[in-house]
Amino acid sequence: MPELVNPLEVSDAVTQEAAKEDVQTRQGVCGRSRDELVDADVDERGMLLSLRIPRHLLRGAHPERVCNAVVEAVANARHQAGQLARERAQAREGLAHSRRARPKR
Repeated sequence: MPELVNPLEVSDAVTQEAAKEDVQTRQGVCGRSRDELVDADVDERGMLLSLRIPRHLLRGAHPERVCNAVVEAVANARHQAGQLARERAQAREGLAHSRRARPKR
């Protein structure tokens, strides 16, 4: 009969994994507009961290073009952040489940 794993060991492993993810999250997820002129960085929750717009675009482009590029870049970054958050949640769930179900050696 398999021996049960200590829940504190499971909790510690999940906490360590979450700490690693927190560092990655603070670095942000980058999204780019279709024309590849604007870049946006968001955190895992979709909050805007930074926005990069070339000066030539701000000086010479029509405001609507700049606005559309910003919206696209932020939307793409948020989409990627959402995917990353779902993948990480599934991985954490799998890690916690596998550690609980794994027999202790």
